Amino acid sequence: AKRKRNSMLLLHLAPSLAVTTPSARAALLQALPANRGFFASRTERKLVADCISTLVNTVPGPSSLAGQIDGSWELLYTDAPDITSLDSSPFNSLSRVGQLINEEEALVTNVIEYKPASWATSLLKVGADDLVQQRVILSYAYSAARPTVCELSLRGTGIKLRRVLGIDFTSAVQPIKLVGPLSLPFGSFEVIYCEPPSGALIETEQCVMEGLASNSGGASNAVECVEEGLAIRIVRTQQGYISINRRMPSGKGWDDV
Repeated sequence: AKRKRNSMLLLHLAPSLAVTTPSARAALLQALPANRGFFASRTERKLVADCISTLVNTVPGPSSLAGQIDGSWELLYTDAPDITSLDSSPFNSLSRVGQLINEEEALVTNVIEYKPASWATSLLKVGADDLVQQRVILSYAYSAARPTVCELSLRGTGIKLRRVLGIDFTSAVQPIKLVGPLSLPFGSFEVIYCEPPSGALIETEQCVMEGLASNSGGASNAVECVEEGLAIRIVRTQQGYISINRRMPSGKGWDDV
């Protein structure tokens, strides 16, 4: 409740005060609902949208994405139905969601990491730490008219076994990929806010909102993001849906051991 009040106070004061980028960023992270926003209410989504608008208006829009989006990203929030419906299977539970972006090869790999449902591990007495990643491999190109828009094409699919029946495959088995010679249009996304890989903006942010780092509310991923000084990226899909991702720590990316 406290984090919501802080975010709403910032939005209320925004028309009369010059809102700084760090304070707007902190307000957005505090407003994020639990569980990546999968079960967020209309009111919670409206607050997140307003906080995003405030944050985006504090900085010039990115003129180029070169060198900005490469690396591993983990999802903090989305309102996209194709993502919010992922955690609905009775047989498995969603662990993490994100993207692995390779700028050199112009590839975006969407990563969905699953773990077994709790009833299955209780029944089998094994596999509580199992993790399997489903991957969708896309190529991308920057739009000639709008350089912050990535136009996507479907290239293939893949799977990565991290741990199965208690056996660790992380370092022993490379991701299995099925990539064809043809590609199909797969929509686009626009990067409306992106922090540099260094996350330098965040270094002076800790004192912006008292108690943010010790907040024990639902947005635990967001709090961790602030504490570690990791960059965030906000994108809007072709359908108008929003996703907020945080850059994953060095050595803890999607392909790291």
